[in-house]
Amino acid sequence: MGDPVRIQLCGPLVLRIGGARVEGLLPGRQGELLLAYLVCRRGTPVRRDRLIDAIWPREAPPAANSALSALISKIRRALDTDWIEGRSEIVLRLPGSAFVDLEAAREAVHRAESA
Repeated sequence: MGDPVRIQLCGPLVLRIGGARVEGLLPGRQGELLLAYLVCRRGTPVRRDRLIDAIWPREAPPAANSALSALISKIRRALDTDWIEGRSEIVLRLPGSAFVDLEAAREAVHRAESA
């Protein structure tokens, strides 16, 4: 997808693709949490058990692997992108031009410390 992508993780989650806000298409709070977790680790494969622990930290549902698969499928359909890859390990591959506020803040802190 060649449209500009902007993701705000600080504060309420905001996801813009091509200027349109699309976070409302995500499957509820768990969908937002999963996407935010993957954005923070974008480009890095994440094992399914880690994702399950992140989404259900207190107690995973009885069929956690199936629930995770359903959640991933819903996010893929909602965003209509091929950003999420993998089965045993899940990786998020955003377009190179994607802007993520947390990454920009991290870079700004690094520049300030280096100055």
